[in-house]
Amino acid sequence: MIKHKLSQVIIFLLLSISFGSTALEINSMMLVSAYDDESVFTIKNNENARIFVSTSISELFIKNGEIEMVDYNRNNIFDWRINLSPRKTIIEPGRKKDFFITLSDTNLDPKSNNIDRAFQISFIPQAYVSEGMEKTNHVNFTIGLGPLFILAGEEQPINYDIKYDGKILYIHNKGNSFIRANLDSCKYIKSEGTDCTQEFVVLAGRKLNVNLKEGLMSDDILVNLETHRAKYRESITIHKGHNI
Repeated sequence: MIKHKLSQVIIFLLLSISFGSTALEINSMMLVSAYDDESVFTIKNNENARIFVSTSISELFIKNGEIEMVDYNRNNIFDWRINLSPRKTIIEPGRKKDFFITLSDTNLDPKSNNIDRAFQISFIPQAYVSEGMEKTNHVNFTIGLGPLFILAGEEQPINYDIKYDGKILYIHNKGNSFIRANLDSCKYIKSEGTDCTQEFVVLAGRKLNVNLKEGLMSDDILVNLETHRAKYRESITIHKGHNI
């Protein structure tokens, strides 16, 4: 198995609500699916030329609050929990292509769905070079997409630790379900708009230090937490210098 840690910077990129590179546009940077749902990533080619797109899958594991990634390859193919189709393709200019995620019949038991499983799906674009064309005349694209796919288990009660020092909010998701977090200080600083709010996702078991936007920093912050389908939700006010 190939293991490597995923930095906090990258995980925030993965959890963006929407994202597009020069070459590619994607329908979502995070898909959440139940064990019986079909999931589809849709990629659009924004270039004026054909693009060759290859893909890869990595499974995310939480160890001591940090993320470790295990790349799917031929050496661990019998351990794969999901598959992606197609794995590589050509997308014409201005056209879209669907990539379907299917679940493994042997490595996933729908009856044992009490935990979440998370994956990074990477889409890597390259200039399409047909036979006889000079490769030197074509620039390879270096900006790919790495959306997150979460196979959501049965929602579990929210369990967490939170600390706030005025600039950074630390959160430890101690539960078995990923949680969506919304931070809001608008009423405390008497402001409106998106500058005084911030949203992110915390995977089960994850320990995360969140650098707050300048417009969000105040002595008090309202923290709204909820599970995938909002079966469990909680709202608290955290004070600067306090722990919950």
